Amino acid sequence: MACFWPEQAALVTMIRRLIEKRGWISEEEQNEFFQAGYSNRHLLDVVTILALKTLSNYTNHLSETPLDEAFKAQA
Repeated sequence: MACFWPEQAALVTMIRRLIEKRGWISEEEQNEFFQAGYSNRHLLDVVTILALKTLSNYTNHLSETPLDEAFKAQA
């Protein structure tokens, strides 16, 4: 993903780190995120969104929810 602003790059980096490290990010990594202008509240928002997406994915997999036609080309 191409990032056009430093804040956007910091957000993408944090999301990837959270996923790859399963939430175990270092204090240094948190500080990099905060130095880009984000707060602890923003970090908790990101964690919440990732958690909701994970729950949604698991629920849909267990329920065998059919994929919408509009998204089949991307699957």
